[in-house]
Amino acid sequence: MVATPAGISNAWPFVSLKGDRASDLVSSLERFTLRTDLRHTTLSSVERNSGVTIKTRSHRCWCDACLELDAEPYDRLLWDIGIVSNCSLHQRPLRRHCPTCGKVQSLGSAHSQIMRCAACRAPLTGVGDQVPLQPVRYELWVSEQVASFIAHFDSASSDRSAMVANLETTIASCGGFKPMARQLGASPSTILYWLNGTYGMTIESILRWAWFTSMPAVDLLSRKIELHEVTIQEPAPRAEHKKWWKRPPLTSADYLAALSRFLQQQPLAIPSIVGISRMLGATSF
Repeated sequence: MVATPAGISNAWPFVSLKGDRASDLVSSLERFTLRTDLRHTTLSSVERNSGVTIKTRSHRCWCDACLELDAEPYDRLLWDIGIVSNCSLHQRPLRRHCPTCGKVQSLGSAHSQIMRCAACRAPLTGVGDQVPLQPVRYELWVSEQVASFIAHFDSASSDRSAMVANLETTIASCGGFKPMARQLGASPSTILYWLNGTYGMTIESILRWAWFTSMPAVDLLSRKIELHEVTIQEPAPRAEHKKWWKRPPLTSADYLAALSRFLQQQPLAIPSIVGISRMLGATSF
């Protein structure tokens, strides 16, 4: 897990901001507080050192187990990375909705609290479904790789010559541009642009590259790998976009069953139709 420095909450308005704005804000706060570690609450140095674009979320995600085990609960920087959907430590999907009212928790909300919903003020942990579906192997691997990636490039720089050499080695292993492009789900011209430095790679592309070559993502950008180190495997699975509007609607019986479970867990709470919908993972009837 990638954590923030001690005593720092990642619910600050500049959480995961990148570029000059984040750097300026953090520099000012470090001068005011006499701290030198606030820069680690952003991804500015990671993107600058690695040359990789990292997309972040506009809403909070969290792991119930992590927050409940914290002596002083705090959000992890890793949870704000868009491609990360699971806790690598507890091997369970991250939450993004309040289990009571079903509201998405926005980053930097004026009413945000680490452990309580910004809308209904209900606890964000210990409520609702406590046995989430187990994530697939690739999703857990992504969480571990992104954590290592951020930890490494927060202080170290990538080696462009090594990245170009590794791309060439991978192309040779795959048998050409087109086979590699199929593995990555990209076009041959895109790979050529990466080689020429026309534009950089995204964290998603780096991870897909690391997955099918069986190499750590950090190594692909840090050192020249040998041909014998590359083991080509099946390409990374494509993300499935849930089409809620095509799901079958819930019935009254579904809601009555969910309401019964809700009241057993929280006999004194006022049930929310939205919260129950989120528990069931479907739209309202």
